[in-house]
Amino acid sequence: MATPSETTKGYSWPIYSAVTNGDFESWASSSDANSWTESGTVTQKSSGGVTGDAAELAASSKIYQVIPFVQYGSGSAFEGRNIDPQTPLLLRMNAKPHSSLSVHSWKVQLHLLDENGDQAFVYDWFQTKWVAETASFAGAYWKGWVQSGDGWIRQSLPWISAPKTAGAAVDDDYDIRISIETESGEGIQVDDVQLTVYPTMSIAQLAGDTIMCDGLHYPVRYDARADKIVEATLPKPYETNNSPVPTTTQGTSGNLTPDYYYAWCWTHFDDELEEESPAGWSPLGDTAVFYEQLGATNTSIQIDFSTVKTPNHEADKTADNPQIDKLQIFRTNGAATLEEIQQAITNMEWFYDGEIAVGGTHTSDSADGPEGFGDPEGILGAVSMFNHVSMPIFDQAAVFNNRLYVTGGPTHRLGYAEPVGSGNERIIGSTTTAPFSYWGRWCDNLYFQFDNEAQRYLIKRFVYEDDTALSTEDNLYLVQDYRGSLTGKQPYRIFPEAGRVWYCEEGRPTEWSKTNWFGLEGAEGKEATLLMASNDGLLACTRDRSFLFNPGQGSNWAQPISNDIGCIGPRSGALVRGVAYWLSEYGVVERRPGSPPEVISNRIQDIFTNPDDPDFVTRSSINQLAEFARGTHYEARQQYLLAVKTPNAKIGCDVVLAYNYFFQTWDIFRLRSELLEWSWSVDDDGNGVLLFQDSFGTMNVWDRGTIDGGSDERGVGLLEGLVVSADTASLTISSDNVLDTESGGLRGLQVYIRSGPGAGQWRTIAQNTATTLYFHEPWTVTPTSASEFVIGSIEFEWNGKDSDLGLPARVKKLRYLNVDHTVENEGGRAEVRVFTEFGATAHSEQAIADDGTVGVTTPSFDTAQGARGHVSGQSARGYHHRLQIRHTGPQKPLTIRRLSAGVEIQEQD
Repeated sequence: MATPSETTKGYSWPIYSAVTNGDFESWASSSDANSWTESGTVTQKSSGGVTGDAAELAASSKIYQVIPFVQYGSGSAFEGRNIDPQTPLLLRMNAKPHSSLSVHSWKVQLHLLDENGDQAFVYDWFQTKWVAETASFAGAYWKGWVQSGDGWIRQSLPWISAPKTAGAAVDDDYDIRISIETESGEGIQVDDVQLTVYPTMSIAQLAGDTIMCDGLHYPVRYDARADKIVEATLPKPYETNNSPVPTTTQGTSGNLTPDYYYAWCWTHFDDELEEESPAGWSPLGDTAVFYEQLGATNTSIQIDFSTVKTPNHEADKTADNPQIDKLQIFRTNGAATLEEIQQAITNMEWFYDGEIAVGGTHTSDSADGPEGFGDPEGILGAVSMFNHVSMPIFDQAAVFNNRLYVTGGPTHRLGYAEPVGSGNERIIGSTTTAPFSYWGRWCDNLYFQFDNEAQRYLIKRFVYEDDTALSTEDNLYLVQDYRGSLTGKQPYRIFPEAGRVWYCEEGRPTEWSKTNWFGLEGAEGKEATLLMASNDGLLACTRDRSFLFNPGQGSNWAQPISNDIGCIGPRSGALVRGVAYWLSEYGVVERRPGSPPEVISNRIQDIFTNPDDPDFVTRSSINQLAEFARGTHYEARQQYLLAVKTPNAKIGCDVVLAYNYFFQTWDIFRLRSELLEWSWSVDDDGNGVLLFQDSFGTMNVWDRGTIDGGSDERGVGLLEGLVVSADTASLTISSDNVLDTESGGLRGLQVYIRSGPGAGQWRTIAQNTATTLYFHEPWTVTPTSASEFVIGSIEFEWNGKDSDLGLPARVKKLRYLNVDHTVENEGGRAEVRVFTEFGATAHSEQAIADDGTVGVTTPSFDTAQGARGHVSGQSARGYHHRLQIRHTGPQKPLTIRRLSAGVEIQEQD
């Protein structure tokens, strides 16, 4: 049997796109013709599209579409929610060169339109935030490039902040407008335009399996042994009115013992996923009680599965497929009670275990006795059929004591929902009227709530439209009947239990029980912002509290270990030799086994607690979390690395804080190529290599120099030279420079204008040839042939913020500084700046450089001229001095072993 696409390594989750007719298939002639508004020359290409027909924009042309947060029908009847204003978004499209033009670029703009249809906000891609629209503002656009001769290229634009971050006024009466535009002499083809929820990928490994979840859909697992991706656990085969329970007939032959109670259950097999359910199910679960007592002459039993239907695979809603695979029959030990039947099943006391024909009939006349019992291992495993649940959807995961722990999940608002009525267990969605409710089996065990009602309801199960005769739409079945009074289509949300953490059976990442969970004691209803293993338990945090949990403690509640320190960086945690590090509201904390967490970042405290500090770690305006922060352990330099986003960042993290846990010192790295995620790999010798993905998808090697993995030939050092010429968004380089001649080989790296016209600017390379660099963002000041450029990604800065150098009294005058450091073979310069009394502006003096030059504003020393750098002539005064050392040499970081100073002491103020 051919392996279906869902089981290959290229698995992708179903995508909900808020854009109408983004594939342009029926755009030219059908009712979708008004989905896009055109200006200029826009042609529908009848062939060559990725998903169908494509739109070709000639020079100076534009198409746009307005997408509502909430869509209203005639008479203001509610018709559903297209976009959740509180969720980050992702815009993707396919692009191809224009069929006749030679320049192929385009601009994308996003606007928020207020209740009057006026442009209230525009999205600034390079600050990743919504800014107020003004008449003079014209730079908030993303620019894409493709080269002549390219085929279809998939474009994923950077993170789009949640519309609600623009301000409290942004609500259901706002719209988003997507505009795609070309300029004079430039053209492009576009296809399959999608505006979707931004996926937050979480990955965990256990027992040879890699579990992946995008924070929205049902989790999947990669089985390395089988080399394929399948769903993490199969959902329960629900019996609906379209899928009745099996029927039974007592026979008159055979040798079953009479007057015993028997019960049956089944496993099921999904042919598309090639996976058997990990536990059996029977009507003793949540549908109906079924048992049979045989009479003296009725010594066999026939069970008919021909009418049983199980839910379809999520990617195929076209037909019901009976998938019953194996049958187990259980019996009591002579007692005639339902409780004993349940106990027999729980204890896995098999009477019969065997395969049956799919959708077929089984007749049992097996003899009583132990020889009739099957092997339960691998069927029920460690999870009783009474407790089994499918794997929870999650956005955080950790592994502790051979178990996978998960928490989080989506707050989902797409489409609309309609209650059947008070006292009914069903909620009806929409598969036939846009905007569609986008539900799936991941809804199981989450909560449902209508927007204008306080009552929430636990979702028992999701059922496809063709699995029930009660509705032609998708349904959600609730554990408790709906008790409200709403009628008709209503806004809603689907969300997880805040602060609840689920864990799997030991060593079994696909087996989950409804009893395997814990909450955070005293913090009910608060979101868990961190999960991390430690030597003495599993750490869990909210924004302002910390907890510890052990499965053997006999409680479903984690114990508090701090009532004022929590975590604001869900991806900031790292475990270093049993010691945990993460980001709290007050700075970086360290937590040793058996101890409460303690703040260890006092010397750089302003960047965490002072919003006026230029390096202040930014938080989301919606939940006040530092969602971009990423932590990792870099053992090669005995460091905990924490990447953070500051107000200077455009897309990702622009600063990396490096804490040396041996010397208890802080180093600061500034990134031109902003970091989105850390990733570990190995080199050819089996040594660990730390990579980071930047904001345009380039993988860079950490700790390899300023280019950081631009190519094998550029492992260390800078690419630098003189500009030949430049225009609005490109730079021409002399052919004497050694550049990557492969088209696009420098994509994602950073260009910095070091001197001359345009000095101080840097841009991200979108595309390149052997001599020309193209950028997403135009120059503010265009460089000239008198400008000097540098290509690199990482700058290093040693920053002893709030350091007093151990001085016993007020400094009258700082005479000199000695900096003992490692010696670099290639040499570089290290600039030394002094800040006084916690100031944010460097103390500027006519200092003496290390070569004896008098009158330099910023003294520096050569890192290749010995192990001690010396600068003198400073006259800074005060109790507290903060030193900043910025280093341009190849070693990252420059290791500083000791600082010493010559001072004059002021005896009194």
